[in-house]
Parts: sequence; structure tokens; C-alpha cells
Amino acid sequence: MALLAKGCALGAPPALPVARHASKPGKAFPEAHGRGVSTAHAAASTVLAAGIVGKRRMARKTAVRAAPPLNGRVTVDEGIRSDFPALQQEVKPGVPLIYLDNAATSQKPKQVLEELNRFYSQDNSNVHRGMHTLSMRSTEAFETARQKVAKFVNAPDSHEIVFTRNATEAINLVARTWGAANIQKGDEIVLTVMEHHANLVPWQLLAESTGAVLRFGQLRKDGTL
Repeated sequence: MALLAKGCALGAPPALPVARHASKPGKAFPEAHGRGVSTAHAAASTVLAAGIVGKRRMARKTAVRAAPPLNGRVTVDEGIRSDFPALQQEVKPGVPLIYLDNAATSQKPKQVLEELNRFYSQDNSNVHRGMHTLSMRSTEAFETARQKVAKFVNAPDSHEIVFTRNATEAINLVARTWGAANIQKGDEIVLTVMEHHANLVPWQLLAESTGAVLRFGQLRKDGTL
């Protein structure tokens, strides 16, 4: 979450690690002046990465089988969970898979997987790039989806809906277009201390290029803002 504001009085930004990830493969972001990666942050990142790799290796060795509903009854949450094939696994006997890494990659419900399979089996073609049957069907489906999203978010016009590949690309698009055109020296960009790296780097770069100031909302002891 990023909030762009003028004259917002928040505390000074905490020390943050340098953003080194690239928006494109092989192209690194420049270092933020006067900042460095803390030993603690680097160690924590290493431990986290090692844990993720270890869990993935363990998952490969674990047989995939449906986790039984709790107490033999299906709740609303379990009903929704049942839509996701990847979540119908047990990491070990009696322990269902609990997936919390949706900020990086979300699991796909069976309805989406089925539609993707149908599309690639029947309609696979470039959108807006041909007059043949498959391209026209793909274009119609694409624009229909745009109209449905516009209606769902109450957008005045479907042309205001822009599809991107993921949230990271969308955030960079906003920062490098709207942000570059509107943010000025002295403006404040408000983030939280719990931001994913993808929602920190674009604003760091924008602040450095425009002279804007980054401010960070703190967390309460219970983890809320």
C-alpha cells in the first residue's frame, strides 16, 4: 500500500536496506545514497530463503492427497479452500498444507485452471493482432473481461482498466508514469514498515529522482497499522 500526500506529518523513515532487485532481468536498480544492507536483514533473508527452499524440497517428496475437513464438517472457509487443487495436500500425514506466500505468487482456483486449459486448447491467439477466428474470439474475451472488471470496481469507463502481468509490474507502472508526472520535491510518499520489496523499491527510486520524502507508518504490537 502506498499513499501519496502533501504535508503529511508522520515519523521519520526508519533505516531500510538498499533496493537491489531489478525490474527487468539482469538490470539492477541503483543504490540509494547513504544506505546499506544491515547484517541482521541479510541474515534474516538468508534464513528465510533457506527455509523456503527446504520446504519446497520437502513438498516434492510429499505425496499429494486431499486433507480431510475438520471435525467431518465443511465450513465456508473450507469450501473456498476446496476450490484450490494445490491446497488439497498434506505436508505430512494429518497436517494440511497452509500457504501464506500469496504476496509473491497466489495459488489458482480450479475454475481458473479449467478456463486456462480451455483457452489454450481452443482459443489460443494474440489479442488485437489478427482478424482470424481465434484472434477475434480472444480479443472479444479480453475486452469482455475488461468491461466486467470496470463494472466491478465502478470505473467510469472500461478504458481505464489496464491489465498487467502482476502487482509488481502494476506498481512500477504507476510510479514511473503517474508518479513521475505528478510527484514533486517536498511531496511525501507514505508507506508502511511491512511493505513487500516490490512496493518499496519503485517509491524509493521515485523519491530519489523527484526529491520527494518517504514516510513510514509503524505497526502496533498486535501487527495492525
